Amino acid sequence: MAEGNLPMRYLEVLLISKKLDASDCDSLLNKISAKAKIAYDDRSVLKDEGGLGLRKLVDWNKATILRHLLSLFARSGSLWVAWVDSNLLKGRSFLLLKISQDSSWSWKKILKLREVAKSYLSFKVGDGSKISLWLGAWHPDGILLDKDGFRVIDDSRSRIDAKLSSVIKNGDWNWLPARLEELVAIQSRLSLVDLGVHDMLIWKPSKNRKYSCRDTWEAL
Repeated sequence: MAEGNLPMRYLEVLLISKKLDASDCDSLLNKISAKAKIAYDDRSVLKDEGGLGLRKLVDWNKATILRHLLSLFARSGSLWVAWVDSNLLKGRSFLLLKISQDSSWSWKKILKLREVAKSYLSFKVGDGSKISLWLGAWHPDGILLDKDGFRVIDDSRSRIDAKLSSVIKNGDWNWLPARLEELVAIQSRLSLVDLGVHDMLIWKPSKNRKYSCRDTWEAL
């Protein structure tokens, strides 16, 4: 036995008569770190995979942020949406808005999740008054601007901020004649879109197609 050491341990640390060094606690620290990792990993695994069913808080935070994005897509009429329109967007589309270095931390987080929100959203078309013609997920081919670019907007003599209602009249489609091949393809598939009375936003992660923080969290 080395001089100054007692022949026993407490909490995996060798009892000694001199001041402890970091190396004397290595065994205890390694065991604590291993147990903490196992415990956290178990909580992060779904129940059907043998875990406790808990998930990372970062995913929960994303799910709650997506609720705000949904309000912007749906133009919910809330005071928050009105404030964002007046103070942050100022007539610009939040889907096309660039993230500024001067933006607040929370606004940056919202804007960074736009692509996730777009992948979770689709629309059931009514009169088209609440759906963006070029930025909304209403067409069978997806978001038209993402698919075909700005050329189709120019060819249709439209605007980037146009509503779908601009090409609907008396419950039927009312597009101008197409010249561009991509626009012809867009119009050729309009028969697959059933026109209803009221626009309806569909949240894909939820079984009832309405926003649920839990369903969104599980989809992330």
